[in-house]
Amino acid sequence: IKGSATFSLCVKDMMPIEVTDHFRGAVNMWVTVSSVDGGQQTMFDDSTPVHKQLIDIKYSKDTRKQFKPGLPYKGMIEVTYPDGSPADGVQVRVKAELTPKDNVYTSELVSRDGKATFEIPSIPTAAQYVWLE
Repeated sequence: IKGSATFSLCVKDMMPIEVTDHFRGAVNMWVTVSSVDGGQQTMFDDSTPVHKQLIDIKYSKDTRKQFKPGLPYKGMIEVTYPDGSPADGVQVRVKAELTPKDNVYTSELVSRDGKATFEIPSIPTAAQYVWLE
């Protein structure tokens, strides 16, 4: 078969409104090609990733899951584009709370080389849990 066909589609138009902001998925396409002699061939492709957000953020593997009250807590956020490449110059807000209304730390960071490091100077000694957002 020689030839090609070009088409455009908007994934946003195909997604339900209630899809969460952190949605990750792939476009599934079934394509059927009919040749002039009447033969048909169907192909399937699911290699096109779909992300609702333009960047991904996650804690680095080196960021501890535990803390010691009264001592500083250091962490690192990895900031990447959906293709996995480092996202530089992206503003990231890190917020630590003991309860939803008890904020103990907020910092605005800018990613460099796809990373943003933060340090919470001191976590209150009475803290049993800290939520990072």
